[in-house]
Amino acid sequence: MATRTDFIILNTKLDKYFKILCGYTGFSNYGVLSESQKRRFGFYLFIMENVCDVDSNEDELIESIIDTDFNKVFFNEHVNDFGMDVVYINEEKRQVKLFNFKYKERFNV
Repeated sequence: MATRTDFIILNTKLDKYFKILCGYTGFSNYGVLSESQKRRFGFYLFIMENVCDVDSNEDELIESIIDTDFNKVFFNEHVNDFGMDVVYINEEKRQVKLFNFKYKERFNV
C-alpha cells in the first residue's frame, strides 16, 4: 500500500516530468497552470515511460497524448479524446495501450 511519503515522492517526480514535457513541446506558459494541472500532465509522461517501455522518443510520446485538455493547453488545438488520455501504439510488438488517467490531488488512506 502506498504511503504519504510515496505520494510526496511521486509529486516531486511529476514536477520534473512536467518540465521535461515542456522541453519536448516548447511550452513556456506554465505560469497559468495550477500545481495540480502541471502534475497531471507530468503524470502522462511518467506513466508512458514506465508502463510502455518507451525509449524516450519525444515525438512518439507527445503524439500519443490525445487528451482534450492537454492539446488545448499545449497546442491550442481542440481534440475530441472520446474519454481517452493516451493511445500508445507499438507496431513492433503489435500492441495498443489505452489510458484513462485519474490524478489525485490529495493522499487519502
